[in-house]
Amino acid sequence: MLPEYVDALESRSMGELRCMKQECDEEEAALSYARRLLQGKIDLISAELHARTGETAGAGASDIAQALSGSGPGGFRGRFPRIMVPPETRETREVLALLADPVLMNLETVTNDELRSAADRLVGVEKQISELRSGIHDQTGLVESEIARRYASGEVTVDEVLQA
Repeated sequence: MLPEYVDALESRSMGELRCMKQECDEEEAALSYARRLLQGKIDLISAELHARTGETAGAGASDIAQALSGSGPGGFRGRFPRIMVPPETRETREVLALLADPVLMNLETVTNDELRSAADRLVGVEKQISELRSGIHDQTGLVESEIARRYASGEVTVDEVLQA
């Protein structure tokens, strides 16, 4: 979302603010989904490289499989998503297309150098997605702060909102 998305929040109606909050939540869910996909593939590439080189640092493939199944120690550590099916966005389409790269689909058939190059590319995209997500968090915070300010100041009451 563009920075000007949150301009002049004080002039927006409560209905507009609620819609903006929902849009921010949907965008954050889509970015989080794309980020999780990238992180999973990065972990798989790392495990493949570790298995090939005999290194013990990092999680092994069985550790990753156990973590992905949710049966490992610690269980689920993330927050429960409020939006169960993330909306399709430009970022999620780009990440899905990137992950469909034949190099990434057949890790066992590519060289170590190709794996490292793919991992570097994915880490760069994951960093970009994380930065976008951070910006969405900032925008969501501004919208939520304006809503809270109105309740605290008495400009709007819960009863008024419920009647609308």
